[in-house]
Amino acid sequence: MMNHPLTRLLAAVATLSCVACGEVDVDPTEAPTRPDAPTLPLDIMEKIRDGVVTTERPEVGRIGGCTATLVAADVAITASHCVGYRTRTSLGSYMTFRIKRDGQTHSYRVNRYKSFGSGLGEFDIALLGLAEMVPGDIAQPAPLAHTRPSQGTALTVYGYGCTRIGGSGDGNKRKATYEQGDRAQHLCPGDSGGPVFNDETGEVLRINSGYRLDQGRTDIYGIVPSLYDRLREQVGEWSQGELPEAEPLDPNAKICGRNVDVYELWTCTGARAHRYRCLPGGSPTWEPCDLGCTSQPRTDDDLCKQEEGEDTCGDTYRPYIEWVCTTDNATLLRCHENRLEVSRCAIGCEYTGNSPDVCKE
Repeated sequence: MMNHPLTRLLAAVATLSCVACGEVDVDPTEAPTRPDAPTLPLDIMEKIRDGVVTTERPEVGRIGGCTATLVAADVAITASHCVGYRTRTSLGSYMTFRIKRDGQTHSYRVNRYKSFGSGLGEFDIALLGLAEMVPGDIAQPAPLAHTRPSQGTALTVYGYGCTRIGGSGDGNKRKATYEQGDRAQHLCPGDSGGPVFNDETGEVLRINSGYRLDQGRTDIYGIVPSLYDRLREQVGEWSQGELPEAEPLDPNAKICGRNVDVYELWTCTGARAHRYRCLPGGSPTWEPCDLGCTSQPRTDDDLCKQEEGEDTCGDTYRPYIEWVCTTDNATLLRCHENRLEVSRCAIGCEYTGNSPDVCKE
């Protein structure tokens, strides 16, 4: 979240599983040399605790040590504490809102801002006026939510914060999904001001405010519907563009988490000729498995069978049949059942020379 002591991110790390490896013919009593961490393809999603690194929703950007979201072509929304709970309506040059799109960072000067709250919680929301309009091919503004969703509605939270309390951010935007009514525990310093989207409408429903360190340990949010009329009025007063509206839902559209069950892991279909996945807020997807689909443990993606003898572990990783801590002290890997499995550790791993190594607690 922000640089406030009570804030926290879309969580730490976990498993990147992918790419295959072949049959291992090594002496298990002979310890292999410690490997370097592999360079993984960018299209392999990093599974972090309750979330993933993402480049989607370019309208979610950064403001100082916080996250912010474009809600009109020249207005962004963030948390009040990200601007010190202050208001500056006189035109000036106060800070910079940055959007990343296609690997490029685009910067927009904030020329005024207004806070709607004086503490963490329901009214911890602020608007940022921009000195120029963000072009539509860079980012499209998100609409504001005027009603609270029903129980079970799929939600997604975004932020640029750290991956563990006490750690620092790495410049990556992350998201996590949950449902209305769930007790959320995702936020970290740097995520403050980030949005929670209603996945059924695409509206900004909440603004990341903070988290509790007491027994409840729940995240704290600013509630957009509580301030909807005031926010819309202020956006309309500042913006030179049209205000976005939520698109009407297609009742026949298949939306994961709304009218289709969510399957976050790839899962073999009944005929085992395909594998299937349905991520919250998205549409169901299938991937053909020409040689059939193989079920994996419940925590892993089911796999399409590989051609016999196919070996993409290569000679470099074939010997690592047990989890081993790589030379970056942050990654575990192994070559298991024709697949190179890689797991990033939140606070690092420790090489003992006696496999399997484990992530530090």
